Amino acid sequence: MQGMFSDYPPAYWLLGLALEQQGRAKEAAAEYQMCLKLTPSDRRARLALAHVNGRLGVRQEVLRTIEDYKRAGGQGSNAAYSIALLHTSLGEIDMAFAWLDRAYAGRDSSLPYIVLDPRFDPLRTDERYVGLVRKLKLDR
Repeated sequence: MQGMFSDYPPAYWLLGLALEQQGRAKEAAAEYQMCLKLTPSDRRARLALAHVNGRLGVRQEVLRTIEDYKRAGGQGSNAAYSIALLHTSLGEIDMAFAWLDRAYAGRDSSLPYIVLDPRFDPLRTDERYVGLVRKLKLDR
């Protein structure tokens, strides 16, 4: 990215999200890495990079990020949601739902975004997803 937003980290994160949805995972990873280069503590970019790494088959990196979230425990209100997203990227659907259940039990503030976040598309046809959306009263 060049021009007006070249030193604005969220621009790289958003571009990465768009590229990922276009099926351009390697390019998305590069944008997330650039965001992290500018702001190493950006949790959204770190999660997004780990998610795209899962789609690229870089399993060890995803598992390392999952362990980091587990170690952080309650720090950050969306740890369970994030771990569910990472398991989704690995195709571990049962584990994703186990963590979504934890997110629900812990009143994870990010949980309602499952109806908007296309990275959860692999779960949408599962009855557990439908049930969770109903429990959240987002099925209107």
